[in-house]
Amino acid sequence: MIYYHERDASSVVIGEKGDVISGGSDNRIKIWNYFSNQLSRTLETPSAVGCLAINLRANYLAAAINYLDPVKVIVWNLKSFEQIAEISDERFWDFDLLAFNDTGERLYARGGLGENRVWEMPSTKLIRAFPDSHYGEVSYCSIDDRGRVIATASDRDSKVYLWDTVSGKRIQVIEAAPISDGGPFVPNVLLNDNGSILITATLNGNIRISCTESKELLQEFPGKHKPEISSLAISNKFLVSGDHDGNLKLWQFTA
Repeated sequence: MIYYHERDASSVVIGEKGDVISGGSDNRIKIWNYFSNQLSRTLETPSAVGCLAINLRANYLAAAINYLDPVKVIVWNLKSFEQIAEISDERFWDFDLLAFNDTGERLYARGGLGENRVWEMPSTKLIRAFPDSHYGEVSYCSIDDRGRVIATASDRDSKVYLWDTVSGKRIQVIEAAPISDGGPFVPNVLLNDNGSILITATLNGNIRISCTESKELLQEFPGKHKPEISSLAISNKFLVSGDHDGNLKLWQFTA
């Protein structure tokens, strides 16, 4: 079954009982079911959907509605799809990361200016705001499944910073690529479920697996993609990487 939006499909998450929830730049969120191959619901949004987040425990669905003035985050009940909260932030044009913590009591967002927000749910009270501090435009980020650790990276340096979302403090700096790589450092960054493993992929096709606590380089796959790596996904001991030529590669790592 092919699911589609009239314009770009910018974000997708998997819900319960076969539901696939996608958001697009066509100003729609669509809920599909891959068992029945049916579109079960469409939510209209006031602008393009930038990213989605769900929490099955609290029954929350959140969407960053980008390119508004101000940008909004809208939260629905995942069962009834009734809107239960709306958050606006005048500092941003878009959000490029949205996530709940494991209990659904915190909602995290990262703005395009490299600033982070933490709201209490369901009150939407802002309880933490902290900036990233990279040289250059911060373009890459990942959050662990608990919503506790954020990894951020820049297009102009070779470091990945780890942040504690509760305190807003930087807790680790990891060298992600040798300086001799040359050119702008364009990493994809990915944390595993508990934030103990960091995956980085660089412009020259290198993939590095590091321990976030010790900063030890655990494994490296140098130059396995000729074009730039564009996507990463991790599950247990397997890693999937994709590049701009459309190639997907599956790796098994020993970390």
